[in-house]
Amino acid sequence: MMNLSTLITAVFPIGAIGLTTYVSKLKNSQVPKINYILKYFIRLNIIGVFVVIIILIFFSEKLSTILLGAGDYQIYILLFLISLPLSLIFSFIDIYLRGIRQINKYVLLISISSLVNLFIYIPLVIYFKLTGAIIGLIIAPLISCVIGFFILKKNALYPNFKDVEVAEKKIKVDIIKIGLSSSIILLIQNLIYLFIRTSIIKSLGESQAGIFQSIFAISNNYFSIFFSLMAIYSIPKISEMIKSEDKINEINQTLKFMLILYTPMILIFYIFRYYIIILLYSDSFLPAESLLFFQLLGDFFKVLGWVFGLWLIPSMKIKAWFIFDFIFYTIFFCVFYVLFYFYSFGLKSAPIAYLIAYIIHFVINLIYIFYSLRFKFKRDSARVVIISTFVIIINFFVSSIFKQYGYYLIFPSLAIWGYFIFEKHDFDNIKKLLFRKDQ
Repeated sequence: MMNLSTLITAVFPIGAIGLTTYVSKLKNSQVPKINYILKYFIRLNIIGVFVVIIILIFFSEKLSTILLGAGDYQIYILLFLISLPLSLIFSFIDIYLRGIRQINKYVLLISISSLVNLFIYIPLVIYFKLTGAIIGLIIAPLISCVIGFFILKKNALYPNFKDVEVAEKKIKVDIIKIGLSSSIILLIQNLIYLFIRTSIIKSLGESQAGIFQSIFAISNNYFSIFFSLMAIYSIPKISEMIKSEDKINEINQTLKFMLILYTPMILIFYIFRYYIIILLYSDSFLPAESLLFFQLLGDFFKVLGWVFGLWLIPSMKIKAWFIFDFIFYTIFFCVFYVLFYFYSFGLKSAPIAYLIAYIIHFVINLIYIFYSLRFKFKRDSARVVIISTFVIIINFFVSSIFKQYGYYLIFPSLAIWGYFIFEKHDFDNIKKLLFRKDQ
């Protein structure tokens, strides 16, 4: 059921990233155009979602057999479909708040929704099993929508769909281009992960596939907050910028900010990997320890690559963004295939391929930003990159060879790192990002 939800989420809402970009560009002077493009894409997505619902109703019995192992469960498919329009509405509230850069209200919405849904979803699953999970999938977006509408109303942020001005055709075309590109990339991503998981199950068994999923869950779930910060802050902000110099300054600031947040966490997750795996999973997942070396180093280069590619969508470099992501997934797939099927690397094939692919992705984005944007490192951001890279590599290698020594090395390493990295204004900038009212 989650696979079906992931595939639908990959497509809808159509044009999500592009909408955020253009709402940010237009928010100060062309509000009627914002209202128009929101109205246009809400209608487009509603039509699309209801077409999908009709198709899935028609094939509900077959889907039940594929996803749940028996056609008797088609009622669960039908119940799940109720959640799709609710999820779509919440997605547009999310897009709108990010686009107008109401970051504190966005964070409030996500935080409250996540907590409320967590307290409701867990008891439903515990007491009602699959039925509870399906009910939870319906209740979660419903509660999120109610909270979202309350925040919009309380802060007088409702878009006025009666006050509209027809936007240029180019805006709609750009938004659809970005939407189609991101949908294709997400589809490729899901297919590759499905291929890897299926390969592991066939060759190594279900338990090994669970270990593979656990390490990728750490990357996708536990570090996702940092990538969300880029989506809700940096991308909308860069969308408003015209001068290359302004974009370069913003990328330098984002680079420093991300590494200040990310470096300690990635070190803590690796050095204390044994305890984190026990806490999050169980001792049967301890073979994942050796895999986290490659996975978390891959995440470090993922941060660098994403930051240097941050300006592509706001600057409408859609083709470059699509090609770079396509190259990443092609390398990821090819390296995994070679290591797994020709060199018998087993489970290590996936995280090693992940690391290699993200190193290349980072290098490509770095070369392109130097060439196209004439990017230059600011002294403080260059210092953060060099010191953070050095501290992570030293700690990773020491801990991988002598785990106990890693426990003693991490705290003086972070103290020295912090001494050379932090400046007084860094704390003020983080507080402004998260708590200021006028974004």
